[in-house]
Amino acid sequence: MKFTLDTRQCPKSTHCPHCNEVIEFYHYSGMGNLAPHFYCDSCSNIFFREKDRMILNNNEPTEEILNEITKDLQKCICGGQFKAGANPKCPHCKKEIEHSSSQVQRLSDPCAIQIKGAYLLRPIGDKE
Repeated sequence: MKFTLDTRQCPKSTHCPHCNEVIEFYHYSGMGNLAPHFYCDSCSNIFFREKDRMILNNNEPTEEILNEITKDLQKCICGGQFKAGANPKCPHCKKEIEHSSSQVQRLSDPCAIQIKGAYLLRPIGDKE
């Protein structure tokens, strides 16, 4: 599958909770509505498909919906796999920056964190 690769300027920064190095990032607010989105298990790339949003549309997130959406998540361009529960990684120490919500709760989270150097991948032809 081919993807569009979106990058963003990174106006925000924070310190890694593991190594304390500075991490630059872009924060997609709820206005971008990237729900649901998934991170790669190897890098910090983000995957979003409009069809997943339509499955979730007007439904409460459930384990069944999570399973339906994640059964055919794509491989990342880095060779990793997009997965529920994967998180952005520190570009310095490579450790995941944990999320406080469950995988099911995260289905309806429209906010995403794009680490500097990571891409937001959307399938080509995906309706915006």
